[in-house]
Amino acid sequence: MNNRSSEIIKQLNRLANDRSLPMQARNKINDAVRHIRDLQHRLKETIHLSEEYMVDE
Repeated sequence: MNNRSSEIIKQLNRLANDRSLPMQARNKINDAVRHIRDLQHRLKETIHLSEEYMVDE
C-alpha cells in the first residue's frame, strides 16, 4: 500500500509542477499530496502503536 501511495504522490507532484495547468488546480493538487502524506504518517503511527500493544500483551 505504501508503494502505491508513493507512486500516486509522484504522479500528483508531476501534475502540480505542470505549468500548463491553472494555478488553482495546481494548488488543489498540492493540498491532496499533503493530505495523502498526512494519512501515511498517521497510518505509520497507528501501526507502530498497535505493534507495541501486541508486544506488551
